[in-house]
Amino acid sequence: MWRPASAGRPQVRILAPRQKPNNMFGFFYFTAMYIVYIIQSEISFKYYTGQTNDLADRLYRHNSGFSLSTKSGMPWCLIYQVELSTRSEAMILENKIKKRGAKRYLDNLDILT
Repeated sequence: MWRPASAGRPQVRILAPRQKPNNMFGFFYFTAMYIVYIIQSEISFKYYTGQTNDLADRLYRHNSGFSLSTKSGMPWCLIYQVELSTRSEAMILENKIKKRGAKRYLDNLDILT
């Protein structure tokens, strides 16, 4: 049976980044925020750390099984998030959390009791 290419695949939304006017020069520049997040599996109680600029879409993909690395631990709940101004800052913090371990990182912040 023939199916269109989009059947069974999630629809991808392409949104324009938020723009902020710069009155001094009269043109626009982008102000995208990047989020580093930690989620925890409600089944296996394992942690996953990642970074994105659209947290709601990323959590949807984790909980829908579209992400291979988190498919086996569904459902996932958000434990921690922090917004950063650049992607490079987000990637540095994500790597720091992954090297340290998400649970130890959260313990140091006194988020887990």
